[in-house]
Amino acid sequence: EEEKQRFSGSSRLRSAKVLGASACRRRVAGWSDRKTPQDANSELQHPTPSPKREATQDGDRPRFGFVLQKLGAALRAFRNFALEEALDLLQGLPEAMRSTFWAQDLAARCWFELTDFRRAAKCFEAACSTDRGLTAVSTSHFSTALWQLNEKVQLSGLAQRCSGLDRKSPETWCVMGNCFSLQRDHAQAIKCLGRAIQLKPDFVYAYTLSGHEYMATEKFEAAVDMYEQAIALDSRHYNAWWGLGNIYFRREEFASARHHFERAIAINGRNPVLRTSLGAVLQAMQQPEHALSLFLGAEEGHCAAMAFFQKGRTLAALGKLNEAIKAFRSSLALAPREPAVHLELGSAELRRGAAQSAMLHLQRAIDFASVQDPGCQIVLCAQAELAQISSIQSTSMGQPSSRQQPRTGSRNQPAQGRFVRQLF
Repeated sequence: EEEKQRFSGSSRLRSAKVLGASACRRRVAGWSDRKTPQDANSELQHPTPSPKREATQDGDRPRFGFVLQKLGAALRAFRNFALEEALDLLQGLPEAMRSTFWAQDLAARCWFELTDFRRAAKCFEAACSTDRGLTAVSTSHFSTALWQLNEKVQLSGLAQRCSGLDRKSPETWCVMGNCFSLQRDHAQAIKCLGRAIQLKPDFVYAYTLSGHEYMATEKFEAAVDMYEQAIALDSRHYNAWWGLGNIYFRREEFASARHHFERAIAINGRNPVLRTSLGAVLQAMQQPEHALSLFLGAEEGHCAAMAFFQKGRTLAALGKLNEAIKAFRSSLALAPREPAVHLELGSAELRRGAAQSAMLHLQRAIDFASVQDPGCQIVLCAQAELAQISSIQSTSMGQPSSRQQPRTGSRNQPAQGRFVRQLF
């Protein structure tokens, strides 16, 4: 026992000596590594160049900070409505990051704000290929893009997928509301959007969609209340500013409509729908030259038919009938079944003296408008123009015609309402 104790004690002593020696060596090495004041001064005078940081690591794999910087810059550009810049930044991301749900959703939102609903729907569809992606993207905007494209079957399928996945999601109820809206069941659409607001009281887009539905049923007071609540939640929500301006335009309160459209353009000045809407108000306020400058910048995109139509009405009011007819025909090529275009084109042809062409377009205006509302103002105006042509043809060639100039100011609201509808 004594020998064992002496052996264990001696082994502990040797271990302590070894550890002490190593610590001493580290201490001496540490002191030897310390720089003298002379060395510090020489390094300040002649600094050694630091090695450049590589942009990539692990081969072609970008650094995490680089990717985050690109994503943050793209999101900031999107918030400032620099949409082309945001798309360029997203294209500069690596392929693995571009295929994520977040990046695809942001790209789709950019195309949506540019009113290129076809590309927006394509990006949304790629992101929603799985159930996980369906819960990660803005399905409310996806459904609105499908609404604009009149894709009833695809929108119905999206509503069924969302409702089967999560019926307590406010996005699901927005999708269902857009689905009922496309089927012209506005009452049921309002109920669905109200459920979305109940689930998420700060859901700004749900208030805006509810305002669109109330406006479609001509419940303007309720629509104004919805738009104002959306603006109270987000003052930069230009869609609600546009909705208020459109209501005041239909009420012929042009000064208020101009104010709200200008507020929307101050937020998103490159949106062609906003520019066309403001141009229509300026035309009604007898400022055709300013209105034409706005229409010229909005002849591309989803609202090109409305821009050409409003441009034609302004040119017709200025007496430039040939240019007006050319603009109306451009609008007709994009919206061949729009009765307001046929009505204005027939009126312009009548003023130019082409009675046969005028009768053709006026009759088409009556046919297309009667399907939706047989007693609407477009039908009445077209019937009055046709009666005027009949009275001209019944007079003898030598007698002066009693034809009057067709009215232009009384058709602002039907034409604007039919083209704009729910553009956001």
